[in-house]
Amino acid sequence: GIPSGLLPRIFDPYVSSQFGQGRSGLGLFSAQVLVNSRLRGQLQVHSAPGEGTRFLIDWPASSE
Repeated sequence: GIPSGLLPRIFDPYVSSQFGQGRSGLGLFSAQVLVNSRLRGQLQVHSAPGEGTRFLIDWPASSE
């Protein structure tokens, strides 16, 4: 899972547990922007140390 101290900020730009070690910290920020803007949805995370992490994407069904 994601460390509890990092969890509230994982969708912020440049946040990474390995920032400065070849990781930019933009992946989850970019994913959230795309889900919010393109899909008009929400990206949520559920994580517990030692139990793993689950991401949930929720978007409205098309009315077309």
